[in-house]
Amino acid sequence: MIIFSRIFMKNSNELLKAHDWFNKEDLKVVWNNDSDGIFCAGFLEEFKGWKPFSYYDFNQMVLDNTYIVDGNITVTKNEIVYVDVAIEGNKRTIDMHITKISHDDKTNPNSLNPNHHIARNNYTDKCAWGAIIAILSYINYDFSVLSDEAKMILWGVDSGFLSYFFNSNTFYKWVEFYGVQELASVFSKYNKSDFEKVQYKYGLQGTIKTNKDGYIYTTGVQKKSGWCPAINFKAIQEYFPFVKLPETKQTPYDIGLQSKKFDCNSTKSKHDLGCVFSFALNGKQYGQYSIR
Repeated sequence: MIIFSRIFMKNSNELLKAHDWFNKEDLKVVWNNDSDGIFCAGFLEEFKGWKPFSYYDFNQMVLDNTYIVDGNITVTKNEIVYVDVAIEGNKRTIDMHITKISHDDKTNPNSLNPNHHIARNNYTDKCAWGAIIAILSYINYDFSVLSDEAKMILWGVDSGFLSYFFNSNTFYKWVEFYGVQELASVFSKYNKSDFEKVQYKYGLQGTIKTNKDGYIYTTGVQKKSGWCPAINFKAIQEYFPFVKLPETKQTPYDIGLQSKKFDCNSTKSKHDLGCVFSFALNGKQYGQYSIR
Protein backbone atom coordinates (compact mmCIF):
# COMPACT_ATOMS: atom_id res chain seq x y z
CA MET A 1 0.00 0.00 0.00
CA ILE A 2 1.03 3.59 -0.63
CA ILE A 3 -0.06 6.35 1.77
CA PHE A 4 -1.84 9.02 -0.27
CA SER A 5 -3.18 12.23 1.27
CA ARG A 6 -3.75 10.59 4.67
CA ILE A 7 -5.61 7.61 3.26
CA PHE A 8 -4.35 4.30 1.96
CA MET A 9 -4.47 3.59 -1.75
CA LYS A 10 -3.67 0.06 -2.76
CA ASN A 11 -2.92 0.71 -6.41
CA SER A 12 -3.17 3.16 -9.28
CA ASN A 13 -6.72 2.02 -10.08
CA GLU A 14 -7.92 3.55 -6.81
CA LEU A 15 -6.05 6.75 -7.62
CA LEU A 16 -7.65 6.82 -11.05
CA LYS A 17 -11.16 6.30 -9.64
CA ALA A 18 -10.69 9.45 -7.54
CA HIS A 19 -10.20 11.43 -10.77
CA ASP A 20 -13.04 10.40 -13.06
CA TRP A 21 -12.33 13.34 -15.37
CA PHE A 22 -9.67 11.07 -16.93
CA ASN A 23 -12.55 9.41 -18.79
CA LYS A 24 -13.51 12.64 -20.53
CA GLU A 25 -13.21 12.98 -24.28
CA ASP A 26 -11.86 15.82 -26.39
CA LEU A 27 -9.60 17.40 -23.78
CA LYS A 28 -6.77 19.65 -24.92
CA VAL A 29 -3.27 19.01 -23.57
CA VAL A 30 -0.84 21.57 -22.17
CA TRP A 31 2.46 19.70 -21.95
CA ASN A 32 5.84 20.33 -20.38
CA ASN A 33 8.64 21.26 -22.78
CA ASP A 34 10.78 18.15 -22.29
CA SER A 35 10.76 14.52 -23.44
CA ASP A 36 8.28 13.49 -20.75
CA GLY A 37 5.82 16.17 -21.84
CA ILE A 38 6.04 15.32 -25.54
CA PHE A 39 5.81 11.55 -24.90
CA CYS A 40 2.71 12.13 -22.78
CA ALA A 41 1.15 14.37 -25.43
CA GLY A 42 1.83 11.80 -28.14
CA PHE A 43 0.40 8.85 -26.24
CA LEU A 44 -2.66 10.77 -25.04
CA GLU A 45 -3.47 11.85 -28.58
CA GLU A 46 -2.98 8.33 -29.94
CA PHE A 47 -4.90 6.44 -27.26
CA LYS A 48 -7.41 8.98 -25.89
CA GLY A 49 -7.81 11.45 -28.73
CA TRP A 50 -6.72 14.41 -26.58
CA LYS A 51 -5.10 17.01 -28.84
CA PRO A 52 -1.91 18.95 -28.00
CA PHE A 53 -2.86 22.57 -27.41
CA SER A 54 0.16 24.26 -25.86
CA TYR A 55 3.41 23.71 -24.05
CA TYR A 56 4.43 25.39 -20.80
CA ASP A 57 7.92 26.27 -19.54
CA PHE A 58 7.26 27.96 -16.17
CA ASN A 59 7.34 31.39 -17.85
CA GLN A 60 4.67 31.24 -20.54
CA MET A 61 2.45 29.05 -22.64
CA VAL A 62 3.13 28.57 -26.35
CA LEU A 63 -0.13 27.91 -28.17
CA ASP A 64 -0.79 25.91 -31.31
CA ASN A 65 -2.16 28.36 -33.91
CA THR A 66 -4.79 25.79 -34.85
CA TYR A 67 -6.67 26.99 -31.78
CA ILE A 68 -6.35 30.72 -32.45
CA VAL A 69 -8.98 32.22 -34.77
CA ASP A 70 -9.03 35.95 -35.54
CA GLY A 71 -6.81 36.52 -32.53
CA ASN A 72 -9.11 34.62 -30.17
CA ILE A 73 -8.29 31.38 -28.35
CA THR A 74 -10.95 28.80 -29.16
CA VAL A 75 -10.14 26.44 -26.25
CA THR A 76 -11.85 27.07 -22.92
CA LYS A 77 -10.35 26.47 -19.48
CA ASN A 78 -12.78 23.59 -18.93
CA GLU A 79 -11.27 21.71 -21.88
CA ILE A 80 -7.65 21.82 -20.68
CA VAL A 81 -5.55 19.17 -18.93
CA TYR A 82 -1.98 19.97 -17.88
CA VAL A 83 0.45 17.07 -18.35
CA ASP A 84 3.78 16.76 -16.54
CA VAL A 85 3.06 20.25 -15.22
CA ALA A 86 2.37 20.92 -11.53
CA ILE A 87 -0.40 23.51 -11.67
CA GLU A 88 -1.97 24.83 -8.48
CA GLY A 89 -5.61 25.61 -7.80
CA ASN A 90 -8.23 23.18 -9.06
CA LYS A 91 -7.02 22.60 -12.61
CA ARG A 92 -6.81 19.11 -14.14
CA THR A 93 -3.26 17.80 -14.17
CA ILE A 94 -1.48 14.50 -14.69
CA ASP A 95 1.73 14.92 -12.83
CA MET A 96 4.47 13.30 -10.72
CA HIS A 97 6.09 16.40 -9.18
CA ILE A 98 6.36 17.00 -5.44
CA THR A 99 4.11 19.95 -4.70
CA LYS A 100 4.65 20.35 -0.94
CA ILE A 101 7.40 21.77 1.20
CA SER A 102 5.53 21.04 4.42
CA HIS A 103 3.01 18.24 4.92
CA ASP A 104 0.53 20.98 5.84
CA ASP A 105 0.76 22.49 2.36
CA LYS A 106 -2.38 22.00 0.31
CA THR A 107 -2.31 20.18 -3.01
CA ASN A 108 -4.43 20.51 -6.13
CA PRO A 109 -7.37 18.09 -5.61
CA ASN A 110 -7.83 17.76 -9.37
CA SER A 111 -4.23 16.61 -9.92
CA LEU A 112 -3.80 12.96 -10.84
CA ASN A 113 -0.56 12.64 -8.90
CA PRO A 114 0.57 9.68 -6.74
CA ASN A 115 2.99 11.86 -4.79
CA HIS A 116 0.59 14.12 -2.89
CA HIS A 117 1.58 12.50 0.41
CA ILE A 118 5.23 13.46 -0.20
CA ALA A 119 6.86 16.62 1.16
CA ARG A 120 10.42 17.72 1.75
CA ASN A 121 11.09 15.44 4.73
CA ASN A 122 10.08 12.22 2.91
CA TYR A 123 11.12 13.34 -0.57
CA THR A 124 13.00 10.13 -1.39
CA ASP A 125 9.83 8.04 -0.93
CA LYS A 126 8.36 9.57 -4.08
CA CYS A 127 7.57 7.84 -7.36
CA ALA A 128 10.46 9.29 -9.35
CA TRP A 129 9.44 8.33 -12.88
CA GLY A 130 8.25 10.21 -15.89
CA ALA A 131 4.53 10.90 -16.05
CA ILE A 132 4.49 8.82 -19.25
CA ILE A 133 4.81 5.57 -17.28
CA ALA A 134 1.91 6.55 -15.02
CA ILE A 135 -0.21 7.41 -18.07
CA LEU A 136 0.59 4.08 -19.72
CA SER A 137 -0.60 2.35 -16.55
CA TYR A 138 -3.81 4.40 -16.51
CA ILE A 139 -4.64 3.38 -20.10
CA ASN A 140 -3.70 -0.29 -19.47
CA TYR A 141 -0.98 -0.24 -22.09
CA ASP A 142 0.38 -3.66 -23.05
CA PHE A 143 4.10 -3.50 -22.28
CA SER A 144 4.67 -7.06 -23.48
CA VAL A 145 4.62 -5.85 -27.10
CA LEU A 146 7.71 -3.70 -26.50
CA SER A 147 11.32 -4.65 -27.10
CA ASP A 148 13.86 -4.16 -24.33
CA GLU A 149 15.15 -1.08 -26.16
CA ALA A 150 11.68 0.47 -26.20
CA LYS A 151 11.19 -0.28 -22.50
CA MET A 152 14.53 1.34 -21.70
CA ILE A 153 13.52 4.43 -23.69
CA LEU A 154 10.48 4.83 -21.44
CA TRP A 155 12.64 4.49 -18.33
CA GLY A 156 15.08 7.02 -19.81
CA VAL A 157 12.35 9.67 -19.99
CA ASP A 158 12.79 11.96 -16.98
CA SER A 159 15.63 9.63 -15.85
CA GLY A 160 13.13 7.27 -14.25
CA PHE A 161 15.67 4.45 -14.29
CA LEU A 162 17.74 6.25 -11.65
CA SER A 163 15.11 5.52 -9.00
CA TYR A 164 15.90 1.80 -9.26
CA PHE A 165 19.61 2.38 -8.72
CA PHE A 166 18.95 4.83 -5.87
CA ASN A 167 16.61 2.59 -3.83
CA SER A 168 15.32 -0.59 -5.44
CA ASN A 169 12.95 -1.31 -2.52
CA THR A 170 11.08 1.96 -3.02
CA PHE A 171 11.24 1.47 -6.78
CA TYR A 172 9.52 -1.92 -6.62
CA LYS A 173 6.81 -0.63 -4.27
CA TRP A 174 5.85 1.80 -7.01
CA VAL A 175 6.15 -0.94 -9.66
CA GLU A 176 3.56 -2.89 -7.69
CA PHE A 177 1.37 0.20 -7.18
CA TYR A 178 1.29 0.86 -10.93
CA GLY A 179 1.31 -2.78 -12.05
CA VAL A 180 4.24 -2.26 -14.43
CA GLN A 181 6.19 -5.44 -13.66
CA GLU A 182 6.56 -6.23 -17.37
CA LEU A 183 8.06 -2.81 -18.07
CA ALA A 184 10.42 -3.19 -15.10
CA SER A 185 11.70 -6.57 -16.30
CA VAL A 186 14.65 -4.87 -18.02
CA PHE A 187 16.29 -4.04 -14.70
CA SER A 188 17.27 -7.68 -14.22
CA LYS A 189 19.13 -7.63 -17.56
CA TYR A 190 20.90 -4.29 -17.80
CA ASN A 191 23.08 -2.06 -15.65
CA LYS A 192 23.01 1.67 -15.04
CA SER A 193 25.42 2.50 -17.86
CA ASP A 194 23.20 0.63 -20.33
CA PHE A 195 20.27 2.89 -19.43
CA GLU A 196 22.46 5.98 -19.62
CA LYS A 197 23.57 5.02 -23.13
CA VAL A 198 19.96 4.63 -24.25
CA GLN A 199 19.04 7.96 -22.68
CA TYR A 200 21.89 9.69 -24.52
CA LYS A 201 21.25 7.88 -27.83
CA TYR A 202 17.66 9.14 -27.98
CA GLY A 203 18.34 12.58 -26.49
CA LEU A 204 15.86 12.05 -23.68
CA GLN A 205 17.25 14.94 -21.63
CA GLY A 206 16.84 17.42 -24.45
CA THR A 207 14.43 20.33 -24.28
CA ILE A 208 11.88 21.96 -26.59
CA LYS A 209 11.69 25.58 -27.72
CA THR A 210 10.06 27.75 -30.38
CA ASN A 211 12.11 29.57 -33.00
CA LYS A 212 11.61 33.16 -34.20
CA ASP A 213 9.32 31.96 -37.00
CA GLY A 214 6.97 30.27 -34.54
CA TYR A 215 7.92 26.63 -35.10
CA ILE A 216 8.83 24.15 -32.37
CA TYR A 217 12.27 22.54 -32.34
CA THR A 218 14.34 20.47 -29.95
CA THR A 219 17.76 21.36 -28.64
CA GLY A 220 20.38 19.90 -26.34
CA VAL A 221 21.12 21.18 -22.85
CA GLN A 222 24.19 21.50 -20.67
CA LYS A 223 23.89 19.69 -17.34
CA LYS A 224 26.32 18.97 -14.51
CA SER A 225 26.95 15.54 -16.02
CA GLY A 226 27.85 17.08 -19.37
CA TRP A 227 26.20 17.93 -22.68
CA CYS A 228 22.85 16.24 -23.36
CA PRO A 229 21.84 16.12 -27.05
CA ALA A 230 18.53 17.18 -28.57
CA ILE A 231 15.62 14.73 -28.56
CA ASN A 232 16.15 12.23 -31.39
CA PHE A 233 12.59 11.97 -32.70
CA LYS A 234 13.57 10.04 -35.82
CA ALA A 235 15.08 7.23 -33.75
CA ILE A 236 12.26 7.30 -31.17
CA GLN A 237 9.62 6.98 -33.89
CA GLU A 238 10.96 3.55 -34.86
CA TYR A 239 9.31 2.39 -31.62
CA PHE A 240 6.71 5.09 -30.96
CA PRO A 241 5.75 6.73 -34.29
CA PHE A 242 3.21 9.08 -32.70
CA VAL A 243 5.79 10.79 -30.45
CA LYS A 244 6.55 13.85 -32.52
CA LEU A 245 6.69 17.62 -32.46
CA PRO A 246 3.68 19.60 -33.72
CA GLU A 247 4.34 20.90 -37.22
CA THR A 248 1.93 23.81 -36.99
CA LYS A 249 2.99 27.35 -36.18
CA GLN A 250 2.93 28.38 -32.52
CA THR A 251 2.31 31.65 -30.71
CA PRO A 252 3.78 32.58 -27.29
CA TYR A 253 1.01 33.57 -24.89
CA ASP A 254 1.94 35.78 -21.96
CA ILE A 255 -0.26 35.02 -18.94
CA GLY A 256 1.65 37.36 -16.66
CA LEU A 257 3.93 34.84 -14.98
CA GLN A 258 7.32 35.23 -13.34
CA SER A 259 9.44 32.12 -12.86
CA LYS A 260 11.40 31.97 -9.60
CA LYS A 261 13.47 29.53 -7.58
CA PHE A 262 13.48 29.05 -3.82
CA ASP A 263 15.51 27.48 -1.03
CA CYS A 264 13.59 25.16 1.29
CA ASN A 265 15.78 26.20 4.21
CA SER A 266 14.31 29.71 4.08
CA THR A 267 10.82 28.81 2.82
CA LYS A 268 8.74 26.62 5.11
CA SER A 269 5.52 26.54 3.10
CA LYS A 270 4.66 27.16 -0.53
CA HIS A 271 1.74 29.27 0.64
CA ASP A 272 4.26 31.87 1.83
CA LEU A 273 5.32 32.50 -1.77
CA GLY A 274 2.23 34.38 -2.92
CA CYS A 275 -0.25 33.67 -5.72
CA VAL A 276 1.46 30.58 -7.11
CA PHE A 277 0.43 29.27 -10.55
CA SER A 278 2.78 26.26 -10.74
CA PHE A 279 5.11 24.77 -8.16
CA ALA A 280 7.54 21.84 -7.89
CA LEU A 281 10.40 20.76 -5.67
CA ASN A 282 13.59 19.91 -7.57
CA GLY A 283 15.03 18.02 -4.61
CA LYS A 284 15.01 18.27 -0.83
CA GLN A 285 16.70 21.67 -0.86
CA TYR A 286 15.42 23.65 -3.83
CA GLY A 287 12.38 24.18 -6.01
CA GLN A 288 10.88 26.32 -8.75
CA TYR A 289 7.58 28.10 -9.08
CA SER A 290 5.78 30.63 -11.22
CA ILE A 291 3.81 33.48 -9.74
CA ARG A 292 1.36 35.99 -11.17
